[in-house]
Amino acid sequence: MPISRRLLSRAVLHAILVLGAVWALFPLVWMVLTSLKGYAEASAAESLLPKDWLFSKYIQAWQTVGAFSSDDLKDLFPSFIDHYPQAGNQVYSLAFMRSLEVMYYNAEMLKAAGFDQPPATWDNFLKVCAAVNSLDVDQR
Repeated sequence: MPISRRLLSRAVLHAILVLGAVWALFPLVWMVLTSLKGYAEASAAESLLPKDWLFSKYIQAWQTVGAFSSDDLKDLFPSFIDHYPQAGNQVYSLAFMRSLEVMYYNAEMLKAAGFDQPPATWDNFLKVCAAVNSLDVDQR
């Protein structure tokens, strides 16, 4: 009995979806399994599965889980903390990656344009830009 064209196309589609899922999930599986290995075994990379499963790291982490202490928070910029939900005035999570917003400026150029300090708002920023743009080229 011949295979219908529709059945064949669905089988190919399912095979592609399964392969795509394996391809997408493999890094996550590899990362978790590697974290359960000791350092020497992880760097040797002989097998995907660990020889000795080291759950002790995870057990220790869950036993010490909780809010960041005030000493922990002293090491962080306030802008890294103030955007995240807190419970009971305690910080329980931070973003994996976060950028620090910084503005560099030329103090002499601002002074020549009539400003003593950098702008604090977008409206002031536009005013400073217009004033600096109106300076002679030698003053910039």
